[in-house]
Amino acid sequence: MSTQKISKNCNSLFPMVFQNSSLKKAVISKNIIYYSEDQKDPYVKTSEKIDIFDLPINKILPIENSTSSKATTNSKPKTNVSGLSVILKTLAFPLNPSDKNQIDGVYGAYAKKIFLTDKEKPFSVAGNEGLFQINSFVDSEGNVQDAPEEANIRIGDFIVPRINNSGTWCTFKTIKYDQIVSQQSNGEADYVKIPAVDTSYCGNIRGFGILEATTASVNGCTAYWFKKEFERLAAKDHKTSKTKNYYAIANAGNSQVVKIFNQIVKSQESNENYNLKTVAIVRDRETPEATDKFIAHLKESTHSDIVITETQSQNREFKTEFKKMVDFDNSNIIMGLNAVGGSSARGIESKLSNDGTVFTYGGMSLKGITASTTAFIFRNIKYLGLWITKKFDQNKKLKLSYLFRLRALYNSGHLHLDPNDYEVIVWDVKNDSDSKILKKISVGLELKGKKPIVFVKHERKN
Repeated sequence: MSTQKISKNCNSLFPMVFQNSSLKKAVISKNIIYYSEDQKDPYVKTSEKIDIFDLPINKILPIENSTSSKATTNSKPKTNVSGLSVILKTLAFPLNPSDKNQIDGVYGAYAKKIFLTDKEKPFSVAGNEGLFQINSFVDSEGNVQDAPEEANIRIGDFIVPRINNSGTWCTFKTIKYDQIVSQQSNGEADYVKIPAVDTSYCGNIRGFGILEATTASVNGCTAYWFKKEFERLAAKDHKTSKTKNYYAIANAGNSQVVKIFNQIVKSQESNENYNLKTVAIVRDRETPEATDKFIAHLKESTHSDIVITETQSQNREFKTEFKKMVDFDNSNIIMGLNAVGGSSARGIESKLSNDGTVFTYGGMSLKGITASTTAFIFRNIKYLGLWITKKFDQNKKLKLSYLFRLRALYNSGHLHLDPNDYEVIVWDVKNDSDSKILKKISVGLELKGKKPIVFVKHERKN
């Protein structure tokens, strides 16, 4: 009989070769950068706007936020002469749609571009999400130091950025010591420690592995915010309506946010007075048989209560059948999650109960939202937006609390990612030329159907 342990996370996706947390002293950090000019040119692909910049390991990049893609800073990369620095080794980072939008100049927040010389284009380092590991502590002269005795961080600890626009697409990142250990709480520092990430080869120690930790800050935290809001809206409505069932309905039902949201909702014990349920809307597959097979798999893997197609959602004649599905007389559909826009958002709106709310957090169709007049006047439907970055800016402790809760859900088995949803791009630091890794990243930026995740491979096999 086989004694092989079942994988609890997605570590098997990665060609991991870990020797120890601290490597031979790094000399440079390679950074994927993008420039500020011609960002909105529709004839230039995102993948054609990136480049590689080598930064000496003793230099710290300035991070200053702006709402303009062309804003620049007078600050330069510089050595931390005032105290201890921490060198972070990059383990992995995703290529998120929001990262792509920043490179294209069509996002709501940016890092100000850095001028090195008058002859060079100003640039920013791409990326907002990633997983790092503490590689070493160094003084102002680059000498390796022990961690301060009072510190709660050590070599090998796992770190994620709390701040936005930190530039995660790199091989190493050097930051000031007090950016991790702040004089306030750890949750308010620019970078935060995430204990107990499973880096075992088979991923059979705990559910919170490399992929789970790398992608928790954006998709995971967005899903968790929606779950909290769903609970709040249901509790508020139940005070007066005493409804039995509450539904949240989401388009982009195969997206990571919706998959995680549905699992989190089902992971919680229902309130003794009412139940929280979900409806996912997905695109039709090539054939009816393929659609039915896909829906069955999605319901089983994410515990969605109901899954319907976009064709059904936008068909007025389907409305009666849908009301039977959700037992409309005993249910309130109080919340819509919209990541598509266009007619898909209108389909969500039409299914909400009176006083329901549509939250928009993405626009995959690149089409605007046209709400019905009836929905506003007679049904009191509300349209709101969610940008999780803004929520974290407003409450600096929120991100860390969400990450810890997500870690607990992964470790308990209530939450999991499907490895088939991801395409791993290996950045072989020892062997990949600049042109080779740029080509790999470019392919990832144009990838359709799967979510690209870059694994930064530092070590060679013995």
